[in-house]
Amino acid sequence: MNTANQNIKPITTTVNKKGNLEIGGCDTIELANKYGTPLYVFDEKTIRSIVRSYKDAFKEFPHINMMFAAKAFMTKAVCKIMQQEGFGLDLCSGGEIYTAKAAGFDMSKTLFNGNNKSYEELKLALECEIGTISVDNFFELELLNDIAKSQNKTVRILLRIT
Repeated sequence: MNTANQNIKPITTTVNKKGNLEIGGCDTIELANKYGTPLYVFDEKTIRSIVRSYKDAFKEFPHINMMFAAKAFMTKAVCKIMQQEGFGLDLCSGGEIYTAKAAGFDMSKTLFNGNNKSYEELKLALECEIGTISVDNFFELELLNDIAKSQNKTVRILLRIT
């Protein structure tokens, strides 16, 4: 089996004529001067390369759903990249659900995961038509069932058992 790209630096990293670090053709000193520090710089080419290397590493397994853990870094731009690359999203907060929906992400390819989901988050998940909700306990199952009944919806769940 192939392994996925796990380089620590972006693949577009270079040192320019000024001796400054560049990422994706952007001078990091200029970026820091413009936006301040600390500053996080993400390189789309690297993100796509890593995503594709994971897809390649698991190509022998046709029934795998690749999902990006949104808690790692969640923006509308990342959502769009993941959708274009055929990945789903593993979401764990109302804010992540909102961002995915605002990005126009196919919500049927999302999983709402995490413990201590609030009533408001579960309600939002149903309103946004989350693909699957990971249920952690009987209390959450009852709460979700009540919300689903009130919205006249059926919910696909994963039941986590410890």
